[in-house]
Amino acid sequence: MYRLWEELKNWGGPPSLWEVEVAANKIPSNSIDIAEHLKSLQTKPGPLQDAFQRQLCKAEESWDQTEFEKLQVEWIVACDQPFEEVERPEFKKLLNYTHHRPTELNVPSATTVKRRVMKLGEMTMDDLKKFIADLESKVSLSLDAWSSGNGFAFMGIVMHYVSNDWSLKEVLIDFRELIGEHSGVNMAAAVYQTIDILGLKGQIQSIVSDNSANNDTMMEELERLFEADGIEFNAIYARGRCLPHTVHLAALKLLEGIGALSAEDMQKCTAAYQDTVSLPLSSDANPYAGLDDVVEALEEEEAHLLNALEKLRRIIRAIRSSPQRRKRWLDEVDASRCDNAGKLEEIVKMLILDVRTRWASTHQMCGMFSLAYSF
Repeated sequence: MYRLWEELKNWGGPPSLWEVEVAANKIPSNSIDIAEHLKSLQTKPGPLQDAFQRQLCKAEESWDQTEFEKLQVEWIVACDQPFEEVERPEFKKLLNYTHHRPTELNVPSATTVKRRVMKLGEMTMDDLKKFIADLESKVSLSLDAWSSGNGFAFMGIVMHYVSNDWSLKEVLIDFRELIGEHSGVNMAAAVYQTIDILGLKGQIQSIVSDNSANNDTMMEELERLFEADGIEFNAIYARGRCLPHTVHLAALKLLEGIGALSAEDMQKCTAAYQDTVSLPLSSDANPYAGLDDVVEALEEEEAHLLNALEKLRRIIRAIRSSPQRRKRWLDEVDASRCDNAGKLEEIVKMLILDVRTRWASTHQMCGMFSLAYSF
């Protein structure tokens, strides 16, 4: 039995059902059975042996520099790495360590990688154009524009279609910087340029966006541009309205009606929807959310009793107002995590403050607070 244990330990693979049952003394096993099994283990390669054998086989194969550079470009794109990453000494050292060849590994420079990434983008666009040219169905577009935290405006356009084998599909066809203001005319020019480049003129049956007024203007401008090219397009019939944004507006009206949202906040929520709809809510993604509201909260002190939601907001603002208060809060909650048996309960999480333009965040704010507070 000891010999069997030694062989299994050296082999490195998971035990078989027979081996487990023998070890648990669930089935009888004589020395002849064990000897035969040991003999089979000695002739059977284990996982580590297999891995080393595969590595040796790879080392004997001819090196394909083109394939290596292709995989490098795919890694840069898929993992969103900076081009300069390939020139870091530590990265080259890692690659050379895995390069079991007599010749030194040739790692392309950042300039070369950038050029190949751009070339890959051009090839992808060419493939997309060919695919659209062969597509038999009409297509619908959904789009949105927003501003990033560092002040850059972007527009994303997604194409929805039924493939030639009758499957519902969608694909991102453009993600571009929006130069200038978020006016309907400016957005229409950007959308029309994408449609023109990809050869989608005459194939658009609907365009879905949120309910902002500039999107109405955008549709009217697109109708004018299409008509100038002799293409029939009706801005009213082709206009699709984003259902989540519609629910958002309805929910804001409800919150305003029950007194959880002031008329001023209601106006801000409606006006700033596009620029803040993508704000993160988690404490990890946005640990300092709401700090800019501290001064505003102090200035808006009211004499009358506050409703429960506003009280909760002010409590959370106070907790989140400085790193020291945040640390004190986490320490207090951590100290109360032990139950009667002395076991730790839920992981400590920082409270989140709701975002004016996202009605669902109010529910998440209350839910996070309820986890930390025992009623």
